[in-house]
Amino acid sequence: MTNITSVELNYLVFRYLQESGFTHSAFALGYEAGINKCPIDGNLVPPGALITFVQKGLQYLEMEANLTCQSETDMDEDFSFLQPLDLITKDVYALQQMIKDKKKSQQKDMDKEFDREHDEGERKHVREREKHDREKEREKDKERTEKDKEKKKQHEDHTLREMVTDQEDKVDVIKQEENGISGGSEPMDISTASTSRACEIPSSDVIILEGHTSEVCACAWSPAGSLLASGSGDSTARIWTIAEGASRSSLQNGPSNVLVLKHVKGKTNEKSKDVTTLDWNVGVATIFYILDGDGTLLATGSYDGQARIWSSNGELKSILSKHKGPVFSLKWNKKGDYILTGSCDKTAIVWDVKAEECKQHFEFHSGPTLDVDWRNNVSFATSSTDSTIYVCKVGEKLPVKTFSGHQGEVNCVKWDPTGSLLASCSDDITAKEIYTIRWSPTGPGTNNPNQQLLLASASFDSTVKLWDVELGRLICSLNGHSPNGEYLASGSLDRSLHIWSLKEGKIAKTYTGNGGIFEVCWNKEGPEQMDISTIITSQVCGIPSSDVIILEGHTSEVFTCAWSPAGSLLASGSADATARIWTVVDWTSRSSLQNGSSKVLVLNHVKGKKKGKSNDVTTVDWNVGAATGEGTLLATGSYDGQTRIWSSDGKLKSTLSKHKGPVFALKWNKKEDYLLTGSSDKSAIVWDVQAKECKQKFEFHSGPTLDVDWRNNVSFATSSTDNMIYICEVGETCPIKTFSGHQNEVNCVKWDPTGSLLASCSDDCTAKIWSMDQDNYVHNLREHAKEIYTVRWSPSGPGTNNPNQKLLLASASFDSTVKLWDIELGRLICSLNGHRAPVYTIDFSPNGKYLASGSLDNSLNIWSVKEGKIVKTCTRSGGIFEACWNKEGDKIAACSADNTVCAIDFRM
Repeated sequence: MTNITSVELNYLVFRYLQESGFTHSAFALGYEAGINKCPIDGNLVPPGALITFVQKGLQYLEMEANLTCQSETDMDEDFSFLQPLDLITKDVYALQQMIKDKKKSQQKDMDKEFDREHDEGERKHVREREKHDREKEREKDKERTEKDKEKKKQHEDHTLREMVTDQEDKVDVIKQEENGISGGSEPMDISTASTSRACEIPSSDVIILEGHTSEVCACAWSPAGSLLASGSGDSTARIWTIAEGASRSSLQNGPSNVLVLKHVKGKTNEKSKDVTTLDWNVGVATIFYILDGDGTLLATGSYDGQARIWSSNGELKSILSKHKGPVFSLKWNKKGDYILTGSCDKTAIVWDVKAEECKQHFEFHSGPTLDVDWRNNVSFATSSTDSTIYVCKVGEKLPVKTFSGHQGEVNCVKWDPTGSLLASCSDDITAKEIYTIRWSPTGPGTNNPNQQLLLASASFDSTVKLWDVELGRLICSLNGHSPNGEYLASGSLDRSLHIWSLKEGKIAKTYTGNGGIFEVCWNKEGPEQMDISTIITSQVCGIPSSDVIILEGHTSEVFTCAWSPAGSLLASGSADATARIWTVVDWTSRSSLQNGSSKVLVLNHVKGKKKGKSNDVTTVDWNVGAATGEGTLLATGSYDGQTRIWSSDGKLKSTLSKHKGPVFALKWNKKEDYLLTGSSDKSAIVWDVQAKECKQKFEFHSGPTLDVDWRNNVSFATSSTDNMIYICEVGETCPIKTFSGHQNEVNCVKWDPTGSLLASCSDDCTAKIWSMDQDNYVHNLREHAKEIYTVRWSPSGPGTNNPNQKLLLASASFDSTVKLWDIELGRLICSLNGHRAPVYTIDFSPNGKYLASGSLDNSLNIWSVKEGKIVKTCTRSGGIFEACWNKEGDKIAACSADNTVCAIDFRM
């Protein structure tokens, strides 16, 4: 048998490391040993090859001893028939028979070859002589023809060269304009050798976060951008607080700025607890019924096969255990209710985060699952060492799609921003060994729709390549795109981090560390130079601190707020099981508005000190007070399923109990005799306020009721997670109208000022306009790239105080944008791009000239509706859940995750 080569041995060790879960060690060995250059076809090497090879080696020794005893056996000659693959796939007796059969076959072939070569030699000699004569004659004819043509062409060539030179200059210009980023139809080869020292990132711009005691395998910025998570071989994950303007010295390892998330008790050097992957959720889905209001959460996967969920303050929330091997990949879905994990045990699992249990176990692959990626909230793709890709769906027992084109293990899968295209990369020979791929955040379904969609691939051949997806061709040969799609960051085992300009195809910045780089990631803002416009805006438009009052007193995040009709009272509802009524009259007496003074009323929703999640206040709404004779009243809804009515002096007037789940929405009708509530128990209830009892219960939805809105004093709309909208009327036992056009849960419904049109928005990324005169929607508004959380009508047009202004609709989305719509034409007017995280709340000023928007990026922006630009901005220390104007339009309130409410004096 021929000796095994070092290349073959390296490949077997490489495969063993991959299959055993030592992903980063495999990556390092693959790079150092040049695995990508070896000619071995990975598909011919079965799983467990190295172990099997050693076991077969022992049998080989036994076989050698047995054959030595046979006089007719020549060891050196006989074992030259065997290959390493034979030893792996055949038992010892089969190998013996193979030697005998191959010896016989070899002898027959030798006899045939001798006869064939003798005959062929004679024929070949004759053919070669004839061929030589023919070639010699053709060469003479060719020389004569060429001499005749040469003189004629000499004069033409001189003129033609001048014309071509001029034309090429013009064509180059045209190609550059047509190809945009490619700069031409031919791929570019970009060399780092051309990088000048001017590109190097100065040490003053770099913060080294020290504390891990082993290699750091993964890192990720939180959605808000101030927290950075890292996962290491030291069995810990860490959350680093990197606030804007923080000093470098304050960011070293220390209790105030670093949270250590231990994955093993006691000593932290067990390989089985290495942190392999991590992912932040956005936190928006956790505010109400999904994750019990925990806000932004971090999920980690490790070699022990467990996934863990942590709060942003380092508290371990849950441990998800079912895998029987290391977790290689982990992803939250956009909704935040499911986590998807892929493992060395050949399976993928979807976890129900709220229930802390396995939702569904997917066991389709025949090799370790290397990567997973969500397509939407319920379907996803998985890739494996078995060379296949499966597209699966929660609730389905079989894959909904199977892709089997790769010839080697599939390292990475990524859906494009629209979920219509899936990119994959593999160890197959056709594309060398590509370790990872990334889509650019450009094209349809992104915040940069006018830029070309690109795909970047990073390979063991030490290159990064950019691809034109539409044409399927290489643009240039150069992992993480910047959020604006203009820059690309790449990290390598050569210890360098490069930041590339995609437009120019060259390195813009570079940094060299002390070790190989395993992962790079952008924060939400992207490169600092791309955030200059935002910084300038903040400096020019920032609201001075003298115009802002911070209302402190709540001990947990504040979900909701509302001004009273008179405008001097501000109500807030919090996860601390209280609502508060703040008196905001004299702006100069800011100190009187803090907790504990006579200016604050605390409305406790639970007796004593025992406060739980079931008492969180989710929604509040004031009435005018004209119809009740009791003055202005405040209604509150909470997680305990109860609705409470309070007087403006903080007295509890009544408790309305009939819902069996949290109250998500609550509205007074204009007449103020009825109160409408929607709950997670799938029902809506109309309450008779004077009688303090249920007037009618409406149970039509098959999922939680997410929003309600009165059309007039007796009819209203409800929306639900069941994708449906029902129009109901007091006294009617069935819906008077049903709208069923959405393809996902409907987050919000709002009637226009006249009650003739209904706007709705959904997780299907659309907003729709409905009319009571039609069964189908009037307009389908489809410009958002992600889920739309809320919509608001402008206080303009017929039926308002601003009848001469055009009626508009505003929509706020998880894609970080607010969009304004022309309802008459059903088209987009403008997109308000200023936030850097999901926009959770919007509200028009009473005169319709301004729009306030609050985001999980901690900012409250006030936009000029006419100009479509920010005129004022205020930054808090937590995500903003709700913003509202007072009746006069001179004050804005915003409540946030930092446990505070801020009241802003707005006078332009």
